[in-house]
Amino acid sequence: MQAEMVDGLYRSMLGIAASIFLLVEGGLVYAVIKFRRSPTRQGEGEPIYENSQLEVAWTLIPALIVIWLAIHSAQILVKLHQTPADSLAVHVTAQQFSWQFEYPQYGIRSSELHVAEGMPVALELSSVDVIHSFWVPAFRIKQDAFPGRTTSTTFTAVLTGQFPVVCAELCGPGHSIMRSQVVVHDRAGFESWLQEAGK
Repeated sequence: MQAEMVDGLYRSMLGIAASIFLLVEGGLVYAVIKFRRSPTRQGEGEPIYENSQLEVAWTLIPALIVIWLAIHSAQILVKLHQTPADSLAVHVTAQQFSWQFEYPQYGIRSSELHVAEGMPVALELSSVDVIHSFWVPAFRIKQDAFPGRTTSTTFTAVLTGQFPVVCAELCGPGHSIMRSQVVVHDRAGFESWLQEAGK
């Protein structure tokens, strides 16, 4: 779910940037062709004076685009950090060079993050030693884990499968092997995993 919002914002920004690029480059190509120097003409070209309307337009339009993007981005950021009341609570502990996932309501610890499809998940992250960064590229979520401080993030997986968890903060010589995975079950599969892991 979070990935859809982030991807939507990215596509909006890419579309706006591409449109501006084509507009500017199109105008540049037009000016090069239209106002090129004639082989028979000598000397300097005619002076071109200011165009107030054009100057206002090329100042105001980008400013409005930036304001809209800022508001839209802030709205998405707020939605990304909202924690639904029925979220599955998971405590994530980072240490050189592994991840530990604890499910306090079930008394379960795991080296992999197991969740159910469509179930909101609320992560509370901390670190034992140095700064780490919990990153699930497929979900577009990234959150730093600090020693002596708790941070949080939420997500809702919409597809079953296995998705890599990567530490995105250089945390020592074993940084490249600090990996785990999110295993997304269907509801029945998640209940079965809870029963197995709780034994």
